[in-house]
Amino acid sequence: MAERTELGRRIAAACALRGISMTTLADRIGVARNTLSRIVTGETADPASGIMVKIAKELRVSLDFLFGLSEDLNPSELEAAAVAVVGAEDHDGRNSTPLRAARRAQRDSIAENGAELASDC
Repeated sequence: MAERTELGRRIAAACALRGISMTTLADRIGVARNTLSRIVTGETADPASGIMVKIAKELRVSLDFLFGLSEDLNPSELEAAAVAVVGAEDHDGRNSTPLRAARRAQRDSIAENGAELASDC
C-alpha cells in the first residue's frame, strides 16, 4: 500500500471519526474505490473540487481541514457559499472555478492577516 499524503491522513482520520471505511466513503460519494485511493496516496495531485466537496460533505468536515489549512472540522460559511455556487450534488468536477476562487480568497485573507499580525509585533 502506498503511503498516505497529509490529505489522505486527514480523510482517513475523518472516516475513523465517523466510523466508516474508505470503501464505504467511495460508495457513498459515487466514485470508484481506486479514484479515492489515488487521492489519498497523492497519485491524483489536484483532485477535482466536486469530489473534494462530496468527501467533505459526507464526512461532515471542512475543506480547510482536509487540505490542512485548519484544524477545525466544521465547514465554514465561505465553503457553504462555494458549495451553493458549485452545486456539489450534481457537480462532476469540471466546473471547479468557484470553489477554487473561494479557497484562494480564504488563503489570501489568512496570509494578509498573518502578515498584519507579524508587523504588529
